[in-house]
Amino acid sequence: MNINTEQAYMIFRNDFNGYSYYKIGVSKKSQTGEWINGYIRCQFKKDVSIENKTKIYIKSGFLSFNLNNKETIPYIFITDFETVDETIEKAKTQTDTAIQNVVDNMVKQEQSDPFKDFGEENTYNLYLDSYVPRNNKIEVGD
Repeated sequence: MNINTEQAYMIFRNDFNGYSYYKIGVSKKSQTGEWINGYIRCQFKKDVSIENKTKIYIKSGFLSFNLNNKETIPYIFITDFETVDETIEKAKTQTDTAIQNVVDNMVKQEQSDPFKDFGEENTYNLYLDSYVPRNNKIEVGD
């Protein structure tokens, strides 16, 4: 069973006898409308260390289990994840990059715009049927 989530989950860490144990905080509404909180054990790859109460998005994981005196103890093995803080920082960086790209494109377009000077020097006067310099006035006498 492959697991990935769009919802952020809080990871709780407990250190005991030199080892770190993790569990995922989950919640749901009961039939009476009250929220019920629970926990599911989880494990990460060997060299991964997560601080207590870190919120993560699970990008990849799977359901596994341990046996303890013939009792099955399920857990989620998380192979890939991203913290909420990393996701926010990545979104900020992408937004900043997108804004910079828009500005760069506007500057490039302004510099290479073949129509930027169009019509500024001379205009065509339909009434006189001739070209008239833009800064010059035409005076029509009686």
